[in-house]
Amino acid sequence: MRKTLEEQKKMRIEYGRKWYAENKQWFKEYYSKNKEKIKTRTLEWRIKNKDKAKEIARRCWQKNKSKTKIRISMWRAKNRSHIAKYEANYRKANRSVIIAKNNHRRAVKNKQTSAEEKASAKEKIANIMMLEKSVCGYCGMEHETKRMHVDHIVPISRGGRHAADNIQIACQRCNTSKGDRMLVDEWMPPIAGGGI
Repeated sequence: MRKTLEEQKKMRIEYGRKWYAENKQWFKEYYSKNKEKIKTRTLEWRIKNKDKAKEIARRCWQKNKSKTKIRISMWRAKNRSHIAKYEANYRKANRSVIIAKNNHRRAVKNKQTSAEEKASAKEKIANIMMLEKSVCGYCGMEHETKRMHVDHIVPISRGGRHAADNIQIACQRCNTSKGDRMLVDEWMPPIAGGGI
């Protein structure tokens, strides 16, 4: 009985996996000898097949999300000084871009917020800092006051307002990992199993 195309494809994939498992050492040696050649060929393929490469990367991310997040957070923990240098160099080299981005954000924030809302937001921030003594509203951990951030629960870039009911005091870690994502749907605090 003749096999369908789908069955043939599955057989080829399975055979390839088996062959790779049996010849891992050969692959390692081949890769170490031809590293630059392989990198160049892969880069050329990605440039020619941008959409396909994006789709493969997206599928890989979905399949290995939790492993990738753990690997990234471990790498970041080991390379804090490298990251700090990179970010400092980026800020120096792209000062005008950062200023433009911050000015745009301020303009959006000011346009959306009335004077009364700004005053109530400022008052709420002061009250929270006094009452909660620098406890992050997301992870619940206590931090130095100078390391606390004011976070917009619904990000300003997503239409949120700079008003008392849209403000949360957060630690630097929670605020930077949340970025402009929405709570629960796109981001969960680290203590709840999400975050970085």
